[in-house]
Amino acid sequence: MTVTWAACLILAYLVGTIPSAMWVAGWRGHDPTREGSGNPGASNVFRV
Repeated sequence: MTVTWAACLILAYLVGTIPSAMWVAGWRGHDPTREGSGNPGASNVFRV
């Protein structure tokens, strides 16, 4: 049971580090680091 919890915690941490705003922008054909404010965050992706 402890190994299962440890694996879940590690997986959750890794999934949480994925910059989802960059993925959404990539699907739409934009690079938010080169457009708008240059910030890869969600607010810049929404504006671009």
